[in-house]
Order: sequence, then structure tokens, then C-alpha cells
Amino acid sequence: LLLLLLSLAWFFLGGGYQEVRVEAIRDRVRAQGPWGPLFMVLLFGFTQPLGPSGHLYLVASALLWPAPLAFLTGLAGATLGQINGFLFYRYLARGWARRRIPARLLKLEMRMVETPFRSVLLLRLLTYTWPLVPPMLGVSKLSFRQVFLPTLIGLAPTTALVVWLVDWFWQVGSQ
Repeated sequence: LLLLLLSLAWFFLGGGYQEVRVEAIRDRVRAQGPWGPLFMVLLFGFTQPLGPSGHLYLVASALLWPAPLAFLTGLAGATLGQINGFLFYRYLARGWARRRIPARLLKLEMRMVETPFRSVLLLRLLTYTWPLVPPMLGVSKLSFRQVFLPTLIGLAPTTALVVWLVDWFWQVGSQ
């Protein structure tokens, strides 16, 4: 962590950030062919559950690839991240998570069990990749099957909106 902070300080204080050009980064990433989007999906899916906002990955995807590919990359990464979180809390940290989730959120579990698809879909539409959702779903009585499809569908609108907005702003700013 200290090395990362020192590296970032050097990068910004030393002026290295002035040499960074989105076009150059985009060209290098696109030169990787299909490995570039795959790497982004895996990066998103395995690091976002650790805390960073999912929006950061969407912005990066929208700057790197055309909007349709950025959407697919972002949706796959967001879904993978949320499902990884769900599985982690379900099988490895269930007791730890249950003790730390606020009681008022745990009360939602009864409603979620009654209408799982609608509940998870609404939760994803309203919260996107909020860090408390995977532990809450992981400790719930909902099955993987009851969580996966509404998660995929519920993450799609925000993913599409962010990718579209970044793409639009980038095009307007480039003119």
C-alpha cells in the first residue's frame, strides 16, 4: 500500500500524468485484441468487490472501446464482481458478514425470499454495485439461481447509461 501511494505521488507530483494520453493508452490496449476486454472483465470482476466503484471500470471501458463492446465488457465485469462477492460471502465469510450487516438491511431478507426476482432486480437497479449488496445477498436464503439473472438484468441499465454518457461526452469533447 505504501509503495502504491508513493508511486502515485511520484506520478502526479513529478508531472508524469501530463504525458498520459487516452489515445495512446487506447491504442496499446486495443492492440491486445480480445485479451484486452477479457482482462478488463477479470480486473473488474475480481477487484471491484474489494471496494472501488464499478463506475470507474465503466468509464475506462467506454474510453477504451466502442460503446457496444464497452457495454458488454462492463456488464460482464460488473456481474462477475457481484457474483464473486455473493459467493465469497455465501461460502467463505457468511458469519462475519451477518454480524456486520445492519439489522434493518437484514429485515429485507424476508421480503426478498417472498419475491426474489423482483427484489434482487430492484436492489440492483437502485444500488448498482453498492458494496453492501453482495454480503446481504450472500447471507440471505436466496439461491445462486435466484440472484444471478436479476443481477445481470438489473446491472444493465446503469452500465448502458454510464457507457453511453462517457462515449457521448468523449465525442463532444473531441470535436
